[in-house]
Amino acid sequence: MKRIVRLLLLFCLLTGISVFSSMAAPDPNEGLYNMAQYFPANTEAFFVTRIDEAFVDEMDTLSSTLTGELLEFGVPKMSLTQAAQLASGMNLKQILGWLGDYMAVAQYPAAEEMFEGYAPTSYSAVILVDDPAAVDEFLSELLVNTGMNREEDKDNIVYSDGYIQFVITPDTLRLYFTGDSISLDEGTLLDTDNYQKAVAELPLDEYNIGVYVNLEATITNEIPPADQEVIDTNLGGLAVGFTSVDDTTLIADIVHAPLEYTEYDGSGRVDASFLANIPDAMSSVAAGSDLAHVITTSINEMNTIEERMDGELDVPDVNEPFAEVGIDLQADILDWLTGEYAVFGHIDTVPIVKDALAYELNLNGRFDFGVVADASADPAAAQRLVTRLGELLAEAPADDAISLRQDVIAGTDVTIITIDTEISNPFITVGCKEEPAKSSLSFELVLGANDELFVFATRPLADTVLAGDYAGIDSTEAYQSATQYF
Repeated sequence: MKRIVRLLLLFCLLTGISVFSSMAAPDPNEGLYNMAQYFPANTEAFFVTRIDEAFVDEMDTLSSTLTGELLEFGVPKMSLTQAAQLASGMNLKQILGWLGDYMAVAQYPAAEEMFEGYAPTSYSAVILVDDPAAVDEFLSELLVNTGMNREEDKDNIVYSDGYIQFVITPDTLRLYFTGDSISLDEGTLLDTDNYQKAVAELPLDEYNIGVYVNLEATITNEIPPADQEVIDTNLGGLAVGFTSVDDTTLIADIVHAPLEYTEYDGSGRVDASFLANIPDAMSSVAAGSDLAHVITTSINEMNTIEERMDGELDVPDVNEPFAEVGIDLQADILDWLTGEYAVFGHIDTVPIVKDALAYELNLNGRFDFGVVADASADPAAAQRLVTRLGELLAEAPADDAISLRQDVIAGTDVTIITIDTEISNPFITVGCKEEPAKSSLSFELVLGANDELFVFATRPLADTVLAGDYAGIDSTEAYQSATQYF
């Protein structure tokens, strides 16, 4: 599959850095992200995609290649437009010929307030249109005998049943789910500082798909208007841009732009050499740096929100639950967790899918996952944490499915957690074959730390990492190919 999509997402979200800092940012007032002009300022979530012929052709090529790889599972090779036509009976290419370049969907509070001041959620979609007459003719045939009434209102054509509403304007097709067109009297999403700031921070000047989440609105829209004056979270907006290159490589850029933030000093930049600690057999990895700073910043932000809300929000002391089990959050964790860290894993997908097609479930020996963190700042502290976590596990109530033992792997003292249980087989509920309701699941987890690394991983993976004799994921062709776009 890696010859189809060479994908490596090293998450810069937590560190707030952009690896494309030298490239131009998209202009929110043009192209893809300009579709925000059709949605209200208090929009909580916004999705926009290209639908032009070139992009659809690109998706057809990708989907045909992907389905071609699934022939052994009985999935026919098929393009996106072929699948759409098979499912709906419509000629997607013909329909797209009437439309413009972009389509967007958004979530926001409905205009009519309910539930003692709370606003129910509503959704709408907007598609740019090149041939409104063709769209009108298509809808009139599609919606016949559905109870939809067609009316002409000035330059617009409206199909409505009192709840769902299609509105054809000279340049758009709009779909509403609340009976009334949304009001833009209070401004549009495009006009908001959160949106402008987040989109402008994206590193590339063009994307195929865009996502925006107004983190501020997701909180304030759930609070009665009378209480919203005390909310000042400084969360800002989250913008995501997706694009592809070479017809094989997917790029996803993620930017969180709070309303106020200090200039990044570079201290949280991921050291790519740490990826040598991730075995090359892993299929996915998320890496970051200075987790202690991330945790501390999050704690401080929550305390700041509590202060801004003037006592309306009670933020618990995060040190208390750790202290109750004999762990000092600062000394035992944060003081040494200042280096690189990574979460990674691998699933042997093919045999799992083959078993699923036979209404069977067998995960044993077919997955691995792990977490590693740089412990070199204070190996003794990391080892004390491992010891205490092992003691807490031993003190937990007995469970027949879980057993513990102490062992040594590559000279490192570790706690081994053996899990031997049964899980429900979800496939028998959709098949006609009689199968046992349960499938066995057995695996071991290892918790340990040496002078270099803190490790929590499945047994085969922990054996490999602690022994240290393996090629890192940074040596693989897929990684080398992906990093040229960093």
